[in-house]
Amino acid sequence: MSEASTHGVTVNDIDQLVTGATPQFSMQILERVKALVLPLPEGDEIRAYGELQMQVLERIATGTTRGTRALGAPGEDNDGWDSIPSHPKGGIAPGHVDSGH
Repeated sequence: MSEASTHGVTVNDIDQLVTGATPQFSMQILERVKALVLPLPEGDEIRAYGELQMQVLERIATGTTRGTRALGAPGEDNDGWDSIPSHPKGGIAPGHVDSGH
């Protein structure tokens, strides 16, 4: 892949935008990448790279922020709240006084 397109956009330009993208900001970053690469001609290597990174950003934006369950972790019907005595499922902890805040 060439380092820069004939329009001055580089892989590094795209990587600087995409690296460290979080679900909260990935759609804004996607729009910036789109603005950089869509003016480039079809078949341009930098445009192709940018389009690939846009797909990555879409997956980040639409993916879950909830991690995968570890082996032995409680299932969907029991999110583990039963094993946390200070925060029982369905209510506040026993003995908790609601201060109205």
